[in-house]
Formats: sequence, C-alpha cells, structure tokens
Amino acid sequence: MDPNTAPQSTGSVANLNSSVVGAAPVQTPSPFGGMAGTVPTDIKVSISEDGVKTVQGPELGKKPEAFSMPAVTPAVSAAPASAPVSNGLPSLSDLNKMPSAGMPIANEPVGWAPKADTSAPSANSSLPPMNSTAAPTVEIKDIAPAVPTAPAAPVVAMPAPSSSPLTMPIANSAPANASSLPSGLPKGGDTAKAEETAKVADLPKINELPSLNPVPAASAAPVSLDMASLNAVGAEIKKVEPSGLNMDALKVKTDTASADGSAGGDISTKNIPAEFLDASLLPADTPIDKIMKLAEEQDASDIHFATNYPVMLRVYGQLRPVTAIINGDQAKALGMQLLSEERKKIFKTDWEVDFSFTSTANTRFRVNLFMERGNVAGALRLIQKDIRSMEDLELPPVFHDIINEPHGLVLLVGPTGSGKSTTLASMINHINLSRAEHILTIEDPIEYVYPVGKSIVDQRELGADTRSWANSLKSALREDPNIVLVGEMRDLATIQSTITVAETGHLTFATLHTNSASQAIDRMIDVFPEDSKAQIRAQLANVITAVVSQRLIPVQTGGRKAALEVMLGTVAVRNAIREGKTYQIDNIIQTSGDLGMITLEKSLVDMVKKNYISADEAKARSSKPDEIESLLAQSVG
Repeated sequence: MDPNTAPQSTGSVANLNSSVVGAAPVQTPSPFGGMAGTVPTDIKVSISEDGVKTVQGPELGKKPEAFSMPAVTPAVSAAPASAPVSNGLPSLSDLNKMPSAGMPIANEPVGWAPKADTSAPSANSSLPPMNSTAAPTVEIKDIAPAVPTAPAAPVVAMPAPSSSPLTMPIANSAPANASSLPSGLPKGGDTAKAEETAKVADLPKINELPSLNPVPAASAAPVSLDMASLNAVGAEIKKVEPSGLNMDALKVKTDTASADGSAGGDISTKNIPAEFLDASLLPADTPIDKIMKLAEEQDASDIHFATNYPVMLRVYGQLRPVTAIINGDQAKALGMQLLSEERKKIFKTDWEVDFSFTSTANTRFRVNLFMERGNVAGALRLIQKDIRSMEDLELPPVFHDIINEPHGLVLLVGPTGSGKSTTLASMINHINLSRAEHILTIEDPIEYVYPVGKSIVDQRELGADTRSWANSLKSALREDPNIVLVGEMRDLATIQSTITVAETGHLTFATLHTNSASQAIDRMIDVFPEDSKAQIRAQLANVITAVVSQRLIPVQTGGRKAALEVMLGTVAVRNAIREGKTYQIDNIIQTSGDLGMITLEKSLVDMVKKNYISADEAKARSSKPDEIESLLAQSVG
C-alpha cells in the first residue's frame, strides 16, 4: 500500500487519537479492519461553550462544515499504560473511559450506540505527503440507535459543563483499542484550514469527573454525589438510612452509659436479659457498702461490677443481678469508694490494684480493681468472718496428718474460686488454736484474719507490709517462723523462694492454680529453664509433703462442698518426681488409698453416698466416668 494513500474512513477517531501535533505521519490500524493509512499529525480537537464538535486539520483555505455529534456512551477500555498526556490534559482514549458500560450520562438517551462502519476501504482516497498542505478527506458515518438489552442502571448526576472551551492537542500514544471507540461519527464537511475548532457539548472539566465505579444493582434510587468530595476522593455516595424500622422499639433510654463510658447513653435492648431490667432491682447508684451487706445476707462468694451491666453477686456459683444497669460514672464511683488516697495513686499509675477492704459491717473482702474498655471494673471476694473448722468442712482425717508434719511443702491447688483459701485457713487456724507455733503469712492481699490462739500469727500484706514476694520470703528466714504461708506462687522467683523456705526446715503452705496434683508438679518444674529442671526436680522431690487439689460443687442440700484429690509425698511419688515420670502420679494415687491418698473419683462417689450430688452429676464432674460407675457398683455390692 502506498503510504500516502488512505481509505475513506481515515477520519476515524482512532486515527486521530494516535497522532501527535508536529510529528511525522504514521500508519495506524483502523478500528474497523485493515490499515487506516497515514494521517497528518497536526490535527486537534477543542471544546467551546455552544456544544458543537468539529475536527481540526491542516489549512487548505477551505472552511469545513461544523457538525454536531450526539453524546455517546462508549464501552470502557483501558488505555495503554504508556499513553502520555499532553499539557496535563487527557487523550480521547482517556475521555472514552468516562462512563462505564451500563451507566449512561444524565440527560442522554439510554441504549444509544454508534453503528459500525463495515464498508471496504476506497482505493481513491489519499492523503497528502508530510510536506503537503492538503487536508485529509474525512468521511463521517451515520449514527444508528441501538436497542437496549438490559434495564437502565441508576442515573449518576454529572457535574455541570465547563464554562470555557477545552483545547486538546492529540497525545502521542499507541493505537486505541477498537472496542473502546465508537464505530462511526456524524457526517460533516471537508476540512479546509490548518486549525478548525471542534466543540463538545456538556463535557465536564477533567478535575470534576466522578469515579466511574458502578452503582450496586440493589440500589433502585438515583445516587446523589457530593461535588466537594468528588474533587477530593473521586466520588462519595451518600448513605441512605433504611426506612420502615422503628428504632425507638430497638432501644431503651436508661440511666446507663454508652460503650465509651459516658453517662446517659442508649443501650440496645435486643440481647439484654429480662432480669437485667427487673424493676425490683436496686437503683444503679446504690452505694458499695449496701451491696456488700446484701452479698453477706445472700451468702454470696463474689461481687462483680462493670459498665453497661448490673452489679452482680455470685451465689453458689451462679451470677445474679442486684442493681439496675450501671453507667461508666457509676462504676467509677463504686471503685473509688473502695480506694484510699494511696491506692488511688497506684490505680492511676498501674490501672489495676489488689487489696483487702473491710465494710462498715466488719466484713472483709479481697478486692481487685481494673480497667476495661476505658472504664473502672471490679471483682470482690467475700471473706467469711468466721474461719470454718476442718470438721465443718468435712475434710478427711488425712488432713490432720498433713498439718502435724514438722516440715515440708504442702500445696493447695485448683481453679479460681475453688475454695483453696477457705481450706487453707481452716488448716492454719487449727494449728493456731491447738499448738504454740510462730506462724508467718505473706499474702496479696490478706484474706482471713486469724484470731488470737496458742500461736503467734504475723500476717504481712504485699504492698502494705512488704514490697515484694522475694524480699518477704528472704526476710522470713530471719523471723524465726515454724510455719510459713505463701498466698500464691505466681512466677519463677516465688516458686524458687518457696522451695528454699521449705528446704530450710519449715512447714510451708502455698497455693497454685492447676487442676490436679500431677499438673501442679509439672507446673512448678516447667517454669524453670531447661538446664535447671533436673535440680528443681531433686529439690521438689525432697520437700514435697502433700498436694491437695479441690473444686467446689453445688450440692442438693444447698451451698457447695469441696471434691478433693490428695497426693502424699511417699517414696513412690518422690521417685516419680525426681526421675521426671510425673505421668505415673495418677496411678500411684489410685493404688495408694490405704496410705490416705484420695482420687477425685473416690471423693465424688463419697458425695453421692451422702446424697450431696447425683450419680450423673458425679460422672459429669469427672474425666473418668467409667471409674465412677465401677466405684458405685462396688459400694452397692
């Protein structure tokens, strides 16, 4: 093909978009098939106010006819990434990407599309060479309406047209994708001068173009666009609040707080239990002292309070509301009623604090205050005024043997709230009332206060009477104790110090949070580094006297009773610890009942025999229900 000749369709937008002002003629493919030939490179498109679109060509001394072109909804096709933009303005291929398929521009006919030109190229058409001043002949095809194939998408309101013409020299780019261009243009006259101005109606400024993300199909109403947001982030669809919902029916206005703790918030009642809204509950601003008195009257073990909940009492293991729902200010007020000025400083710094508190009714509580979601919350453990005797707790006779040991380590283990402190206080008080000993306790905080008996009982509280566990245990060796009580072994340093105290010839009691005797041994060993575990096994094997594991179970007669597991420091147990064979301890306990050891299953069966619990309850509380059945069958036989 002669590079200076071109078919009649060389005036297509595809050819115009692939030219650059002042560049050499280029041969480009036609979007309608074949090669479009060469086109002059000084063709431009410009825009003015009256909405007329024209094409500019080289000056031939002949003025072209202006033509009007209806707005088109072209298909979106990504322009080549390398296509540059001249003078900060987009090429026609960029403008073609403005509306997405199925999203017509406002006020334009829906379903309109140009008719493709499928005619063969004319051999008589030619274009002048580069140095020629002749203008190319441009043939414009008719526009044919297309039948819509799908319902119209929601109309997007476009910005107002620009108030000034937009002149755009054609950028140098790769040939436009045929799928992204209209297949024809309206007919017009021959171009006749070097620069003819084409004006496009209703074309917005480029910085006012909205995001072309399709509107979700579920939206049936037109979407409003905020132009201030369009210029900043592209497009922002205003949220439409669903209609038909009675929001007042979903909320209740109370004196409670919102999630941020501010007073007087709205709380959704969708999931609030009916008992939380009981009108018979105490007011939300009930003083803490009155709540403490109520807890004692109802034989509660704990008090809990937190924002957006009622104050709760734990009675026989179950939480029960006693006040209306409290807000953040009311929760804070409850906490501040418990704190001294010194503890307020600690709480402000650490955001949590442990201490003991005595109510006006002379009832003691172990208190933990903490922060949750920026609000004050608290858990208070009620400490009975009177320390129950070992007989009242129905502890087995082996407990008397344990407390009569001259030295060694005795552990009471179990989950939180399993009655460890009550059992331990009963054992210590039995010693206090029956023997003349020096008893030293280190607690955080002090729970039971022991009465004056035959023994001297010195009780030290962490934070009030001593700075740390390590310091108090170190000084304990110089305080001439016979019996030492460590409130809780929490970490490596505390465990190491407790073992050391037991090794020096003192009868030492301590608590630990584990579920069984064998787990307690593993827990103590596992906190030490690997290279120290052999030494700790040897030390622990030498000092272990007994491990008592317990859990509280509600009984049919009311209240709760402790189901116990008792391991004694026999030769077999000590060897298993020393050799790292703690997995054998459960079997040793099971086969050493004649020595006073007790399995949890045996304790549960004894509770069934006393009609405290049912056989089904005993099986549910044990990991070995078959053994429960076997022991029950033996007792019947």
